[in-house]
Amino acid sequence: MAEAPMDLKGRAQDLDLVAVLRLIKMSGGSGTLRCWSGRRSGRVLFHEGWVCYAELDHIGRSFGSRLLKLGYLTGGQLAALESTEGRQDGLSLAVAVQKQELLGGEELERLLEDQIADSFFKMAEWEDAEYVFEPAHAGWGLPGVVRFDAEAVGLEGLRRLDEWGAMLGALGSMEKVPHVQPVCSTDRVSLTPREWRVLAHIDGRRDALTLVEESGLGLFETTKLLTGMLQRGLISIKDPALELLGQSMAIALKGPIDVYNVMFLTSAGSGEVSNHLRVEKMGDEEVEVRIAAGIRDRGAAGSCLIYAPDSRTPHAVVRRLALETSGFVVLVNINSRDAVMASKPDIDLMGEIADRPYAVATYASLADEMVEEGQVRDLLQLDPKVPVVNCGLRDPEKTGEVVELVISLVP
Repeated sequence: MAEAPMDLKGRAQDLDLVAVLRLIKMSGGSGTLRCWSGRRSGRVLFHEGWVCYAELDHIGRSFGSRLLKLGYLTGGQLAALESTEGRQDGLSLAVAVQKQELLGGEELERLLEDQIADSFFKMAEWEDAEYVFEPAHAGWGLPGVVRFDAEAVGLEGLRRLDEWGAMLGALGSMEKVPHVQPVCSTDRVSLTPREWRVLAHIDGRRDALTLVEESGLGLFETTKLLTGMLQRGLISIKDPALELLGQSMAIALKGPIDVYNVMFLTSAGSGEVSNHLRVEKMGDEEVEVRIAAGIRDRGAAGSCLIYAPDSRTPHAVVRRLALETSGFVVLVNINSRDAVMASKPDIDLMGEIADRPYAVATYASLADEMVEEGQVRDLLQLDPKVPVVNCGLRDPEKTGEVVELVISLVP
């Protein structure tokens, strides 16, 4: 087995990644090319100079997720593969899918090719990237599904990178929210199946990055389709509510049940709630965080951003978001003592943040016995100064009062 030079490492500023791919191809190297820039990282797998797979380590969109979104695998099939083969990385999953003939060879090749191109063009975008090639040990081999020419992968990455700037310029940013434009009944609109797939997920609430996740078509392809539909006048792009984070009054909502969090936002806000997928820093890593956001019109006092990070958002990320947040509302379900205690981690988080005011908003999802306010305070070990307000999640007046109460506590 031929090997790439052991000292193949450096900076993209001195030798770009396309040239690195070419060197590995020429040497017939097998192993892993690791690339990183700050907290971002990715890898390209090689076998005898051919590219077998590539992925970004800091992005949550997995190859398995794409297969699910595109309907090539069911949740049950993916779970079965993981139970028999162990949790799959993208390449191992592709091998298992091929072995069990769950997907045709040509379609699997196309999906892998797009996965590799999507990953590599983002690595090529990192101007300050560093890299190192880790040669494989003797006798090492990759499970082969399809192998791609390394130089062709590099050139496709450059082509996508050239187009990416123009597409992003048209959209503004991946946090913008696409809206479907009304079409005259006499107009005939022809859409490809892929355009239909993206259009079906546009509801005026999901931002562009969320549409990438929901469509399963990948970052570049989804963005290209959005840009094309924008240029044809089929969609418009609007600024997301979340753009106000750090620029105006912002109240964050924390609760253990996402559906009730969104219900509160919808009731307290003055318009539609939008859904966002943001990349946030957590220590030395970057994680994708889902955030629902809305705007509350306060009349002469201006507007206020109200938002709720996904209930599974790591506390480290919420603490970082708190730096741009004015105060918090903690939602507590008072149907039972256990329901109340489900909000204890959120109360503990408020103690960790410490320098942001918050109020507890209680609600009952069932009309049975409810935990009294005194018990809520005891169970959650609340400071006597923390307000506890009972609110109906669907009552705009009551949810609005909770938001205004927190705003009144902001120094």
